[in-house]
Amino acid sequence: GHNRYKICHEYDIAFTTEEVELKSKDDVISWICINLIDNRDLPENYRRYLIGKQYYCEKVVGAMNEAGANQYSIPVNRKHHSGKTATKIGKDYHVSPSTVNKYLQYVKALDRLKHDFPDLVEGILFVNIKISQDNLIYLSKKPKSFISMVVDNISDSKRISVADIIYPTKPQEAAPLPQVTKSTVKDMPVYDPDAYVSSL
Repeated sequence: GHNRYKICHEYDIAFTTEEVELKSKDDVISWICINLIDNRDLPENYRRYLIGKQYYCEKVVGAMNEAGANQYSIPVNRKHHSGKTATKIGKDYHVSPSTVNKYLQYVKALDRLKHDFPDLVEGILFVNIKISQDNLIYLSKKPKSFISMVVDNISDSKRISVADIIYPTKPQEAAPLPQVTKSTVKDMPVYDPDAYVSSL
């Protein structure tokens, strides 16, 4: 990756490059996803994202190739997709086609949040912030002000729960603890409310 490239330049290590010719931006993104998924150090959330992104790009490219047009000339109706791409990608990564479709929804939710909340997306992808896929999709469809409130309330546990999304609260400053004074025998009240009971 880019670290090896930097190291090679820093220490004048010779290296070779391979030129790859791809037809569209979606082909490029798909190629990048395929090559990144092989990384063993990849967090599971990031792997899901790459599988979903690859599916999205290959679906778009496949639909355009069937229509005989490039990606910019005609709008593609993505609702009427046969499912062959999901099946192929599912076989490649040993998941079901329905799981590949779920990963596509995951990608769409993260992409909706990416522009305004890049730290949140990075935290989710690298598993620093835990949130279920259903909660993520629900949250991504909310207004920006609502999402900001939820993000501001992420606790130390770094989890976003259903309650955090349904009932967000504005972050409040911690109230100062009351000062407790230590009492001594000399500070006892003159009147003892239990004196009558104990005298019986």
